[in-house]
Amino acid sequence: MRNLQPTLVSTTATFVLSLLGSSADAHDGAEGPSGLLPQGFYEQGVATGWDQLVGVTFDSTGRAYPWERSGKIWAVETDGTRGTEPILDISDEVGGWRDHGLLGVALHPGFRQNGWIYLLYAVDRHHLLYAGTGKYEPGVDEYYGATIGRVTRYTVRSADGFNSVDPESRLVLLGETPQTGIPIVHESHAVGSLVFGTDGTLLLSVGDCASYNGTDNGGQQPGTYVDVALNEGILKPHENVGAFRAQTVDSHCGKILRLNPNNGDGLPSNPFFDSSEPRAPRSRVWALGLRNPFRMTLKPGTGSHNAEDGNPGALYIGDVGYVTWEELNVCDGPAQNFGWPIYEGHHLEPGYAPVLTDNPSAPNPLASGCGIDFFRYQDLLVQDTLNEPYWGNPCDNGGIAGDELLENSRFNSSDFFPWQTEFNAYLDAGSVFAYNAAKLYGPFASGETRTRIWQDFPVVDGKSYAASVKAITPSWDSIFGTSNSTSMSLQFFDSEGNLVGSADQEVISGSTGEDVVVERSIYAAAPETAVTGRMVLAFDQPSFEVGAVWFDDASVLEVQQILQAEDAMWDGPSYFEGTSGGATGSGLLDFQNPTGDWIEWTVPAATDDLETIAFRYALGNSPRPLELQVNGVVIDPSLNFPSTAGWTDWQLVEVEVPFVEGDNSVRITAIGQSGANFDALIVGGASSESGGQGENPILSVPTFVHKRPMIAWLHTYFGNPRAEVPLFDTSGNATVTMVGANGSPVSGEPFGGNCAGGVSFSMGDLYPESYRGSCFIADHTTGWIRVLREDEQGNLVSVEEFRSNMGNIAGLFDNPYTDEMWHIRWPDYMTAWKYSPSGNQPPVAVANLDVEWGTSPLVVNYQASDSYDPNGGITYWEWDFGDGTTDGYPDGTHVFTASNPGQPEVFDVTLRVSDPGGLSDEKSFQVVVNDSPPSVQILQPVNLQLYRIDSQSEVPFRSVASDEQTPNDDLELTMQVILHHNDHTHPELVLETSETNIVLSPLGCGFEPFWYRVVATATDGNGLTAVDEVELFPDCDGRLDCPADVDLSGTVDFNDILNILAAYGSEGDWIPEDVNIDGIVDFADILQGLADWGICAG
Repeated sequence: MRNLQPTLVSTTATFVLSLLGSSADAHDGAEGPSGLLPQGFYEQGVATGWDQLVGVTFDSTGRAYPWERSGKIWAVETDGTRGTEPILDISDEVGGWRDHGLLGVALHPGFRQNGWIYLLYAVDRHHLLYAGTGKYEPGVDEYYGATIGRVTRYTVRSADGFNSVDPESRLVLLGETPQTGIPIVHESHAVGSLVFGTDGTLLLSVGDCASYNGTDNGGQQPGTYVDVALNEGILKPHENVGAFRAQTVDSHCGKILRLNPNNGDGLPSNPFFDSSEPRAPRSRVWALGLRNPFRMTLKPGTGSHNAEDGNPGALYIGDVGYVTWEELNVCDGPAQNFGWPIYEGHHLEPGYAPVLTDNPSAPNPLASGCGIDFFRYQDLLVQDTLNEPYWGNPCDNGGIAGDELLENSRFNSSDFFPWQTEFNAYLDAGSVFAYNAAKLYGPFASGETRTRIWQDFPVVDGKSYAASVKAITPSWDSIFGTSNSTSMSLQFFDSEGNLVGSADQEVISGSTGEDVVVERSIYAAAPETAVTGRMVLAFDQPSFEVGAVWFDDASVLEVQQILQAEDAMWDGPSYFEGTSGGATGSGLLDFQNPTGDWIEWTVPAATDDLETIAFRYALGNSPRPLELQVNGVVIDPSLNFPSTAGWTDWQLVEVEVPFVEGDNSVRITAIGQSGANFDALIVGGASSESGGQGENPILSVPTFVHKRPMIAWLHTYFGNPRAEVPLFDTSGNATVTMVGANGSPVSGEPFGGNCAGGVSFSMGDLYPESYRGSCFIADHTTGWIRVLREDEQGNLVSVEEFRSNMGNIAGLFDNPYTDEMWHIRWPDYMTAWKYSPSGNQPPVAVANLDVEWGTSPLVVNYQASDSYDPNGGITYWEWDFGDGTTDGYPDGTHVFTASNPGQPEVFDVTLRVSDPGGLSDEKSFQVVVNDSPPSVQILQPVNLQLYRIDSQSEVPFRSVASDEQTPNDDLELTMQVILHHNDHTHPELVLETSETNIVLSPLGCGFEPFWYRVVATATDGNGLTAVDEVELFPDCDGRLDCPADVDLSGTVDFNDILNILAAYGSEGDWIPEDVNIDGIVDFADILQGLADWGICAG
């Protein structure tokens, strides 16, 4: 037996290889064990006996080559026959732990001629360090340590029918040494898929090589191996930036890599190719900004056949999300940047976007002027736009504001939800602040909570300042509870920090529960003693209600002049005197007629120059654009004035206009839809950097525009299903809409999921025409498959559910030989989808036995009447009881009698059901007489035991078993660790052992619930089993730091001893009084309390 440690999956919305227990041979378009297929489709299992199956590929004859995570590749003939031995087994080299293993396999397009097969896998650390030396032991694995991902090529022998590999043909294309591979410094987010482009180049997907357990901005995060990787050269110093490796051109991580399949070099047609270093990461990079792109596929019919063209075809990439969104990305060109970790889905990622992180590979040529030595990753990536993108140097007035302009959000409760990074608010580039979309929220708060962000700016006494902001409460993340409110304030402070003036504006109050966008503005004059201004955005929760609000497009203008409505001339609008509607002067002007109405202000200017003006208006109806003229020249024939959602809800529309020295006329005119209510024209310049175009654009390093997903779906624990597709507004700025929403270009029902698990195309003629050429996507955790249909230009037009409740989908694969779609359910089930529109489909056997063991003669009741056939009915049942007798009825009773009285005996029982067309399905059982199951008990760990959340830990595991008929030494004892995450599980490998150490990752006590379950099984020689299990929970109270402090007072004292005495003799589940965690409260716990007497350290 190999020297293995038990493994478990610990992840926040990452792909994991979960266990699925049951399987069946065929399912049709009715509700069955695996969900619903459309009419005419049915499922046919392909071979059996798989172990950790993760993928399959096909050669030009239709022969299948499935592979297992451990490192074994098999052959399955076109008739479904599986080879008796794998054609290749590199399990000694492969590190099959956590989410790692042999995850990608591809056949060369000329495979039947050259036999080349390509592998992408994690290398076992023991093999990495010692293979080829005297220290190497083939039976030893070293997991939970720094290692690399590798790409190798082997030649499959044609001489024996492609049934074995020439071991001497091994060629390492990537990862020849520890210093040249794909860094693996955590339990996931490393190697993914291998795909051949239309141009014959080899493409592979790679995760960000970062921790999924919270925000990873670099350094030795809990549970990572960064320090060792840096010391050994596995990770380079410039890559010590956590998830931002995905944005680092000089790193393999978070990328699509494009290699020469002959030698592993990058291609000259790659976007960052360096001819002096063809094997450097940048020479291999094709696209970037990915988190965990486990599965990808090439869209047939795309791409060039010439590698020099730099067009391998369109890659459809399922990228596993973090805490909010799953993505399907389309990579149809070089240097495309999918945004991670700055963006997740279509939106800025709140844990990463505000953390301005230096890119060590991108020196700033203006550093001496402002002290920003390197461009930040956020400087180099802008949101998708139809306009000309601009990347401003942060040392230039036109660049992104630095992090010194923003204070993190503040909370008034020390026991507020502890995942602090989730609550760091921020704003975006395009505004006066550092980052857009500041998320302020407070789930699970105890009592009153006030969340604030603010921005200080210098002021001049006597000047006026106008501030505006947009507040967004999307339906999937909105304000709940009638007492919550959001507000904005404009405050002024003197030189000693005293508040000397303020103005406040409510933004949203009460519950929303739907998509709401509200824009608000406020302005005030700075008092004579003011030297500092502050814009404050706040979210107040006075009780136990929860919710969130996003603030966007914040800006502050230093106002030169405020011209009220009464200062204007007008023709057509009505003037209403008074301030009850929110006017700041004497009254407001209300447009009356669809066309011709106009308002005109006269504005003096000291020089010829561009000037920023802002109209303060309220509009309770749909948008009403107006023509804008300055000095009789049309500046904008249709200046948009969006709805403010109410006639007393005011906001600003800003525009830059050319003024001349002297008086200037500013006129707005109705052009068909009348106009809004207008309060004032504000004339002024930006008081701080606006993020606009400056004099020093970034030109010295690569810059990027966010390539948004084709579709992104929301994680299910947000409640409401939501799938978003990209759009642009009338100004060319990025926006989104929902699948199936009114006016959406994509029809379908909203949906959610937690883990992008498969993507493939159906290209043959076997399936109905509506499916041909469509993209199929799958969600691993929620177990659905959907069909995406595009128009001739490649635009997504519809999403349709194909199947649901399928279990853990590890991949979708198109068999071009049979035109069938195959799918894999982890860990041991592979099927092909058959289609018979009007012909016969096989029945489905559904059966059970009421007992399966006991003393001979054993009476067993059997039942199979729930079996069904999609074409009408089952005409034939046959029970074979394994003792020479059969029965043709679906239900009945059978007596099993041992051949030798008193001796154990096993009977193999089979049910076969057949339909009128002769198709059949089977289900098998075993009945054992004169035997009983063994018993098994887990001695360690104790049920409800705690585990650490500040670092990876090891917990001893021991189990014992006994059996009346089988010697204890002949029992097979196994154990398995299962991670519970929200409402689903991530089982790990089943290990044959009764004593080992369980490695536990520090998960829990945060936004999502995590805990572990440990299962022990004992099996006797006749296959009868017994199971025991315990659950382990995170130590959220810090008890493991001072176990004898039973009452959590911070001191081990007499009260703790009294608590132990009160619980004395308690056995079984762990309780705090069980200080030494041995399953019983006894004198040893008292002694431990006395030994730890006093104040707890730390």
